[in-house]
Amino acid sequence: MKCCKCNRYDAVNPCKCLVINRKVQFNQVEESVIGTQDAGLCSMCLADLSVHQSQYHPLSSIQAVLFGIGAVVIAGMLANKEANPVLIAVAAVAIILGMITWRVILPKTADKYAHRWIGPNLADSQRMSGSGERRILVPVGEKMYKNRKTFDKLNPHLSAGMSEKVFSEAINNGLWKRIPDVKVMDEMREKMEEAQRQAEEKLRRPLPDASDPDFLSACVERLVMLYQKKPEGYLTSQADEVRAVGKKLDEAGGMDLMLEAHAAFARQNGRMARNLEMVWDGIGSWAG
Repeated sequence: MKCCKCNRYDAVNPCKCLVINRKVQFNQVEESVIGTQDAGLCSMCLADLSVHQSQYHPLSSIQAVLFGIGAVVIAGMLANKEANPVLIAVAAVAIILGMITWRVILPKTADKYAHRWIGPNLADSQRMSGSGERRILVPVGEKMYKNRKTFDKLNPHLSAGMSEKVFSEAINNGLWKRIPDVKVMDEMREKMEEAQRQAEEKLRRPLPDASDPDFLSACVERLVMLYQKKPEGYLTSQADEVRAVGKKLDEAGGMDLMLEAHAAFARQNGRMARNLEMVWDGIGSWAG
């Protein structure tokens, strides 16, 4: 797994990355949640975060107390100008334990709390001025949080890292439970693109001869596919392919075959049936 901070492939802290699509058109910004993606932090970045973001760690208060004890004892001895061996030992032990907590214990236990530091540390750098995809890291998993209140408490950076609209969308989609993985979304998109390529290839093939028993069904299928490319319908001046199918039907069987094809098309795409009537206007005896 790749580290989200330095891009090395030795991440040790797996988490989820919320993928947001950002579009900018005429100075209008629109953001939407795409899904989640696997992410993580490598050991070096984790240690770095544990040092610089240690105030987020539950042990940070203990660390502060230990350093505080050492500082108070040393300050007291300096004020009294008295070097007490017992107090020196207390100060030394407190400072050593504080250093161990800071440099050893925090990095060793950082993986449990890293998601609390990722957001504040990376959210600003992830902001984009233009269009594209941006990612905000967040732990997401089935039954990870009891409710939205728990989710908000453990992920305070999210509401600051994204717009209120996107944050609400993520919450409404059940972010604290599970959002569709980007891999799944990519697979769906690939399947749709493959289906579109196959449809384009099929559109390039010539229609069968009128003597072929599949001629009528092939013509109807061609009309359905053409309207899938332009679901809002055609202007007559832009509908050469649709009119070409109508002309073939007219040549093969005249008005009767055209009516039969139109009825079959209407059963599959009734919303565009009227548009097809108008596009075919003037073909043979057809009057749109």
